[in-house]
Amino acid sequence: MNYKEIVIEDLRNYNYLKQGVENAKARIRALEYAAEGLQAGEPVRAGRRRSARDDRMVDNIAERERLKLNLRTAQTLLRMIDSALSTLSEQEREILNEFYINKREGHAERLCHRFCVEKSKVYTMKDEALRKMAIGMYGVIEL
Repeated sequence: MNYKEIVIEDLRNYNYLKQGVENAKARIRALEYAAEGLQAGEPVRAGRRRSARDDRMVDNIAERERLKLNLRTAQTLLRMIDSALSTLSEQEREILNEFYINKREGHAERLCHRFCVEKSKVYTMKDEALRKMAIGMYGVIEL
């Protein structure tokens, strides 16, 4: 398994994950409100056929459970990324941020200027930061 590539993908998705967590929380709240409205209808009685309202209620519960699982997964991954980033130096975090999290055109040149180094050195620094991230996130040394 290429953990360096996994870390790169995790960093590229970092901002999307953060937004996804917020959106999942909002969707779960909206579904909870909708469920309250559905519960206000006629109670389900044993032996009768399920109504459209019953189907909507079951679908609502299933979607909420799926979203809660997705939310826990995304939150766990964000905690892993944040924890691994916190072990890096400020310089290493800035390099990974520029290369992956908030990448913009001219990122390598900005880093060269910022740290007064050649472009090849910036790439070496990036690779070292990725190695440390992989160790911090997945406990692996072999990349």
